[in-house]
Amino acid sequence: MNPLLFSIAAMAIGAFAIWHRSFIGLAVAAGVNAAAIWLMWPNL
Repeated sequence: MNPLLFSIAAMAIGAFAIWHRSFIGLAVAAGVNAAAIWLMWPNL
């Protein structure tokens, strides 16, 4: 999977979580975003 798409998906989840005031959703989005950055790191 493309890490950039992964990151965009994480931002979308984060926006959805903010809209619904869901801290669990925000935590998931942060985790997915961190994973995407970790996966991208060798390519940066």
